Amino acid sequence: MKKGLVTVVLSIYKVEEYLDRCIKSVVEQTYTDLEILLIDDGSSDGCPQKCDDWAQRDSRIRVIHKQNEGLGMARNTGIDSANGEYICFFDSDDYIAPDTIESAYSLALDKHSEIVIFGYNKVDINGRVISSFIPCNKPEAFFEESVLNDFFPDFMAPSPYKKEPRRFYMSAWVLMYSTEMIKRANWHFVSEREIILEDVYSMLTLFKHVKSVAVLPKALYFYCDNGASLSRVYRSDRYEQIKRFYLKSLEVCKKLQYDDEIVHRVSKPYVSCTIAAMKQECAFQKNFIEALNVVKLMAGDELLQIVLRKNKKDIVSITRRILFFTIRNRLYLLTTILLILKANA
Repeated sequence: MKKGLVTVVLSIYKVEEYLDRCIKSVVEQTYTDLEILLIDDGSSDGCPQKCDDWAQRDSRIRVIHKQNEGLGMARNTGIDSANGEYICFFDSDDYIAPDTIESAYSLALDKHSEIVIFGYNKVDINGRVISSFIPCNKPEAFFEESVLNDFFPDFMAPSPYKKEPRRFYMSAWVLMYSTEMIKRANWHFVSEREIILEDVYSMLTLFKHVKSVAVLPKALYFYCDNGASLSRVYRSDRYEQIKRFYLKSLEVCKKLQYDDEIVHRVSKPYVSCTIAAMKQECAFQKNFIEALNVVKLMAGDELLQIVLRKNKKDIVSITRRILFFTIRNRLYLLTTILLILKANA
């Protein structure tokens, strides 16, 4: 790894409309000592040519054309090819603020941190920033045991014990990573084709090896809603995939000897994504009876019932509390009505 060099990995697949905007935001960074890896994941549109054109214009850009294997594998190609002291993974239909790399890298050096986390802005389909998330409200650092005890639980999911704003947002793209730490941990992303919620699962496998984290209270990433998110695509097996994610995550927690608090927090994305899957099913099914039958199968699943009973005392919103009550008591008719109302809200 070259000291001072920061590797930026852009995983690229069928984002021709947005690619120039993303790459432009990277090449115009105020921090210039960059290695920019454009991982063309077998894109069948104009992205491969755009990548090659950008490489001719900027010597810091290196293009890797590969067969399509998905986002996780494209990121892993970036890891295996990186020469930078630090590395970032950004989605190629999003973009970053001009001082993103400079701000994160400066804080990493100042706090001697293996991970830097920053905030993001949500951008609507018309290009307008509609909300911003800023982690904490001041620079903060976590070291050794504090990483797992104080940072990681809130990174995995909001605190279930306090009614307060979320401190951190879980995603691979709001982090700058020490490449040496990644190599030491022999870490790679899991494929989203193998395990859904791949960022959550991948962070579970990584953070046992992280010794220091610094928090940058700035919204530097621009997450763009282009209507093509994988989570919006209907899949009849979505709940089975969510369930598989949770069971595999429990295996990781046991293997890496995470404490009960991490196990508890892992249940949060499982429950949230299950509710989202139920809402999607209610919106997709042709009539109420079909929706009711699908909700019966999902809400009556014994694993979901066990998790909801275990988490009965967690603080949630009043609407979520009512929904959980109907699921735990197997009031499927009422559950379906509530989900339809939420899906159409």
